[in-house]
Amino acid sequence: MRRLTSRDEVRHTAGTPGHGAGPEWAHDLAPGVPPAPGAGGRPRRQVSTPAAEDVRTAPPPPSPAPRARRHVGRLRPLLLLAAALVGWAVTAGLVALWDVSVVEEEWRDRLVPVLTVLGGVAGVAVALAARHRPRAAADAGAVLAGVLIGAAATAALHGTRWGWGGLYSDSAFRTQMATRYAETPGLFDYNYRGLPAYYPPALGWIQGRLAALTDVPGWEAVKPVQLLVGVLVPLAAYLLWRPVAGALPAAALVTIWTAEPHKPDEWLVLACLLPWFLLAVRDVRAPGVARWPAWRLGAVLGLLALVHTYWFLPFGLATLLALAYDAVRRRVPRRSGPPRAPVLPLRRAAAIGAVAVAVAAPTWVPLVVARLRFPSDGLQLRYGFPGGHELVLPSVFEEAQAAGVVGLVWLAWATWCRLRGRDLGGATYPLAAGLGLAVLGCCATLGLGALAERADVGFLAFKTQDALLLVLLAAGVVGAADWLGRWSRRTGPAARAAWLPRLAAVVVAGGAAASAAHHLAADWVVGHHALTAQTTRYPDGSVPAGDPDGPPYIPTLFVDPADPPVTEVRAAWRELRPDVPLDEAVLVTSQVDLLATTPVHGFLTFKSIYSHPNGRFEDRRELLEEVADCPTSACAADLLRSNDFDAVDGLVLQRTGEDLLLPFTVDDFPDRTVRDAVAFPDRVLTGPEFERIELGRIVVVALRR
Repeated sequence: MRRLTSRDEVRHTAGTPGHGAGPEWAHDLAPGVPPAPGAGGRPRRQVSTPAAEDVRTAPPPPSPAPRARRHVGRLRPLLLLAAALVGWAVTAGLVALWDVSVVEEEWRDRLVPVLTVLGGVAGVAVALAARHRPRAAADAGAVLAGVLIGAAATAALHGTRWGWGGLYSDSAFRTQMATRYAETPGLFDYNYRGLPAYYPPALGWIQGRLAALTDVPGWEAVKPVQLLVGVLVPLAAYLLWRPVAGALPAAALVTIWTAEPHKPDEWLVLACLLPWFLLAVRDVRAPGVARWPAWRLGAVLGLLALVHTYWFLPFGLATLLALAYDAVRRRVPRRSGPPRAPVLPLRRAAAIGAVAVAVAAPTWVPLVVARLRFPSDGLQLRYGFPGGHELVLPSVFEEAQAAGVVGLVWLAWATWCRLRGRDLGGATYPLAAGLGLAVLGCCATLGLGALAERADVGFLAFKTQDALLLVLLAAGVVGAADWLGRWSRRTGPAARAAWLPRLAAVVVAGGAAASAAHHLAADWVVGHHALTAQTTRYPDGSVPAGDPDGPPYIPTLFVDPADPPVTEVRAAWRELRPDVPLDEAVLVTSQVDLLATTPVHGFLTFKSIYSHPNGRFEDRRELLEEVADCPTSACAADLLRSNDFDAVDGLVLQRTGEDLLLPFTVDDFPDRTVRDAVAFPDRVLTGPEFERIELGRIVVVALRR
């Protein structure tokens, strides 16, 4: 084979990725920006002469067949999942081998720096590998993110069978959902008998069905599913970000999250909904990515709706703003050419929505039917706190928010360049515009929440602060990648300073990954949710770790450490009413540990905000107050047996002097909740209609057959 001449080398390298535009990894950092044609920004001149045409050139290296590439692309999600699961299994084995225990101060002091260093090393390794194989490095980055989160969560919860937070706050009703679906595959409300599920039940249903298949209590299936979700969230987000921003930016974007791991449904949906919005609503795509069909986008949206739905509000408002923007932009006359076509045509939007509605039908259809047939209320939305609707911007002094400051600056810079008519090339403007619309949607939701609060109406708008922060963090990651890519292309591979952007990319990647890992370790691995899970009492009275007689890190609501364990309460019920199985019993109780770990039906939820819209919380409460005011036990028994809600089988109450107390919380909107209670005089529940067993301060009362 003859040696290539200099002219042939110029022609051969001019069309090769990475030549004349900086290294390939730098171009992939900002995939929407076209590479500079030459090292100095000027186009290379391709010389073609008869002599040069006669020179034989080396054939290009063979490339994989298109069909083989398609197969690899289709298998990528499965390969990434398999790699992440294997990595997680290895780290879980190491955690078990070393017997990690976050209740020990020595382990807490070790885990934070170890996880921080591991995160930084992973970020540096991915950045270095990206110089030569950017796409493989990006895949590895997403896998490493899942493995690191899985390893950290496994270490935090090693030694306990509880999920994050034990039975603290929202963890209690999420555990109650798993307990319900371990008893039945039907999509019913976790508390009230006969009502359809109000909260999207997908994760709770999976936890319950896993428990049923493995023959363990439903509450024990919460932890493994939470750990699995922690591994899957980076992979799911990566597969959605990749067609939007390119491989390497997508790998960086999976390291940011603002929802909390003890709410895995919110975490999963928020991480996926932002890239879905950019892909579906603004059609932001990396070079070479085909437009997704409407059915695929609708299917993804429908699956997310089966998991959690609140985030649909701010991004739904952003979608309306996008449609309005397209409509106005189309009406503005152009100097030449046809009118601008909308980014999201109404027909395509309708098709996406129709598919999503069909996929999510198992949850919304029964709920709509129940709303139409029965009275309903809005207590589930009446929760807030002072400052919940304020526009909270990221702070440079918070390590987990620093990227958000970069995002604000990048969005402002892109807007300024747009107003000046500067051509930034590629998908920079569409990506910045899409993220800007998401910011506006979040701000509009917070503003509407503040206005609604003045009218004594709530719709949980405070949750949008997490979504707003995530959008700004994403803008920061994308902006940093964009600027690094431009710097690299401006410098050129042949310049003396070409190493500077490469070094900057490695430093930024390592520092960002270390910061994300430190946030995960300090706030979660050794934080109060892990310590609460390690010290919450099991139903049999034992505790996962620490002093068996010591108090939990955070007490379970309405449960005293000296109360009898759940197993004793169950045994007392079986002794009183062996004919009524616990999974069929309707009990008046707010013993959170009993409700969360036993598939009983509560007559009243222990928090008004957890009540089903058709549960009629206030009406049930009034009925119980009537029972407490009854002059005789016969009157009380008649009201409990025959009412418009549920026939009560028994009560599990707390003794306070001569009264039997049913505590619960009600909204104090917009300032969180306050405690309230119904006090039953002892004489009202004493008589031939009732029988009881007293277990310390806990009194188990059954209505006689």
